[in-house]
Amino acid sequence: MGGIYSGKRVRNELAPKLVECLHREQVDAALLVPACPVDHQSVGLIARHAETSGISTLCMSSALDITQSVNPPRSAFLDYPLGRTTGKPQYQTQEDRNRADAEDRSAIAFCNCFVCLDNWKNRGD
Repeated sequence: MGGIYSGKRVRNELAPKLVECLHREQVDAALLVPACPVDHQSVGLIARHAETSGISTLCMSSALDITQSVNPPRSAFLDYPLGRTTGKPQYQTQEDRNRADAEDRSAIAFCNCFVCLDNWKNRGD
């Protein structure tokens, strides 16, 4: 996505274009996974725009303070290093745990929801 530092540009230019593409592709739901701090702001704003147009979203986050300030409709916080929001690359055990954690959180189905998934530091991985 690249870094767009202006929230106004994301809201007014990027989000509408992305949501238009999602509708054209008949997308029902979108998983948004940011990599850097600026991306966390952008995906939160995009998620809000997508939700108002009828597309369900879930933002996976590793920057708690930024995610809370942008307040996307649904978000799952993983306390992983920035750039590794879903964990270590090619680490199937971690991917399986993340998926299981997310599936166990039935509250994610509701809007205005924020959940903290398992902490990688406590796993010894």
